[in-house]
Amino acid sequence: MHIETLNDFLTVLSAGSINKAAIQLNMQQQRLSKMISTLETDLGASLLVRSSKGVQLTKDGETILPIIIRIVEDYNLMKKTLNSKHREKLKGTLRLHLPLNIGIDDNPAIHIIERFLLEYPGVNIITDEMGAEQIVDTLNESPKDIGFIVKDISENGSIVNIPQQFNYLPLRKLKLCVFAGQDSIFAQKNKSYSLKTLKKEPLVVYSTHSDYPPPTICLFDHLGGANFRYIVGSKELLHKILHDGLAVAIGYRRSLTYMTRHHIVEIPINEELFIESGLLYSPDYIEDPLINAFITIAKDYYKTSRNKE
Repeated sequence: MHIETLNDFLTVLSAGSINKAAIQLNMQQQRLSKMISTLETDLGASLLVRSSKGVQLTKDGETILPIIIRIVEDYNLMKKTLNSKHREKLKGTLRLHLPLNIGIDDNPAIHIIERFLLEYPGVNIITDEMGAEQIVDTLNESPKDIGFIVKDISENGSIVNIPQQFNYLPLRKLKLCVFAGQDSIFAQKNKSYSLKTLKKEPLVVYSTHSDYPPPTICLFDHLGGANFRYIVGSKELLHKILHDGLAVAIGYRRSLTYMTRHHIVEIPINEELFIESGLLYSPDYIEDPLINAFITIAKDYYKTSRNKE
């Protein structure tokens, strides 16, 4: 039994259903349901009554609920007490190099930095944004820095080569798909795309940094490039180009719900294409208190995100 399971159990109760809780936790419903069933098996009692209307506590569930709440509260108090001692001591400056367009997606770097600053408010963090190759070059010159990079992990190879002297911690893997306006000719004539057919279509790319190409452009390097007709720095313009049927875009499949609200649909890619984001650091400096604290939080994020996939 893990404390995360008890937290997730309380989230199910608060949400009123496993489906709603799974959405809040960014977790597959089947996985969450299995975790609750495992908890019930471990305790030897049924805790929830499941129905089409949601969930309700059984009598055993009502009996044990105050104990679960107390366990979670005591655990959080224990962590807070121990962490407060370290927060007061840890001070200094940590320099982080972030991938381009950091605000476009729900990037792990944002969550890790926010949590780090919450736990260690005495630390000053300096950030900048650059391409993956530039991040690797910068870390070679300043190995006490930490970099977040985005790399392609499809069968076509990697966007960036990671030097052996650095450790790489994967944080998130996102599947790629094609987005098109729901009434566009692209959506009407194509049930799926291969990279070879996709390279012939007009493509629009969202990037707030014209000096550095987004990682999706590199997917076509082995095919001699592609027809990138538009590079825009505005989401509104991106939506308009897609909605008007002027081009298609490559994006993360997890953005589908957001895109659907703008009358944009998904067209699958035949190849298994993923973009992976991860953290790059030098193991030579892992004993540095600042770096060690940051890597520890990043590893905890990775463990938590894997449990919710």
